[in-house]
Amino acid sequence: MMAKPLYDEDFVAWTQAQAEALRAVPRVHNQLDYDQLAEEVADLGKRDLRELLSRLEVLIEHLVKLDAAPETQPAAHWARTVRDQRREIVRLLDESPSLRGKLNEARKPGTATRLDQVLHAGWEEACQSLRQIDGIVHADLPERPHWTLDDLMNR
Repeated sequence: MMAKPLYDEDFVAWTQAQAEALRAVPRVHNQLDYDQLAEEVADLGKRDLRELLSRLEVLIEHLVKLDAAPETQPAAHWARTVRDQRREIVRLLDESPSLRGKLNEARKPGTATRLDQVLHAGWEEACQSLRQIDGIVHADLPERPHWTLDDLMNR
């Protein structure tokens, strides 16, 4: 039985490997723009990372709202959004398991991990929305959560 190509196992890892391979190809005189092709292929994987981070931010925002908002607020809508985001996050991680590891990396040395950054952004969005709700005062706003990816997917 032939092994599945990396493309089928982990799309993001495949894009990064292909970009590296394109950058390493000896240049010959033809119409190919090797450097730009490598960047475009690498950006395909980055697109999936951006989608994952965006979906995590929405998930965090709605989890915080569910935890902190009064019962009179539209919790059913937020719960549905949580389910939808989790389903799409699972899909992204199934297609590209290497994305999980990228969440624990910092964009730049000495900065917070991507997951910590998105936790903060989602929490900020939730707090801004919660401030708009009658009856919510500053003291009622939740503290920033310190959730792991597993916490987000299972709580």
